[in-house]
Amino acid sequence: VFLNPDGTVTSQTVSSWVHRDGGIRSVREEVALQNIRNVKNAAAPQLDGGVLTWDMDGNDAYYTGTSDKTPPVTAAISYKPDGEEISPQELAGKS
Repeated sequence: VFLNPDGTVTSQTVSSWVHRDGGIRSVREEVALQNIRNVKNAAAPQLDGGVLTWDMDGNDAYYTGTSDKTPPVTAAISYKPDGEEISPQELAGKS
């Protein structure tokens, strides 16, 4: 999850690993991701109606994708140099 200085979400990247002894052939997985990319080799999965299908050599597939779903966690960020709370904009350039 990538955040703005105030803690609001800017984007989310999901990393996933699929393992199957005997090869990744016709392995189907429901996903809610966009921009899916295999990070280990050039084999590309097929995405149809939210179902990702792998058909490749090897026992492992490592991939990333982006999500627009609400993350399962939230972040509250505050900036308190010298004990006084300031905004992210006020913090810029301070040391």
